[in-house]
Amino acid sequence: MYKLLILILFFSHHSMANMKIAPLRVITAEANTTQKFLVSNTGKKPIRVRISPSFIASPMAKYQTRHSSISQKMEDLTPFLRVSPPVISKLMPNERKIVRLRIADLPTNYEKGEYRTHLKFTQEVIKKSKFH
Repeated sequence: MYKLLILILFFSHHSMANMKIAPLRVITAEANTTQKFLVSNTGKKPIRVRISPSFIASPMAKYQTRHSSISQKMEDLTPFLRVSPPVISKLMPNERKIVRLRIADLPTNYEKGEYRTHLKFTQEVIKKSKFH
């Protein structure tokens, strides 16, 4: 059985703290599953949210002993993850949307054990157009 740990990263422009994501961590022992995340706009302006799988090497990698024979490239599981929708084009204040993450089977040459990846949530304020 593979164990997949997905951590949520929250990046935003201009250090806005008006988005809530739940759950913040997903642990699954099965591939071919779909996980759901709830994204909420807790601010006062509409926002756009971009969601993408992102590999981030751990700064503590030299101390980790999960896989002694695995390369950093093989630890990157982003090709096996699909986010739907990858962009929430408009999330109004106090509105919530569900984002789904599909986890595909890993190739047979992957060792059994624990793998990690991250989801990157990038938030942008929607600016009013001059033409409206």
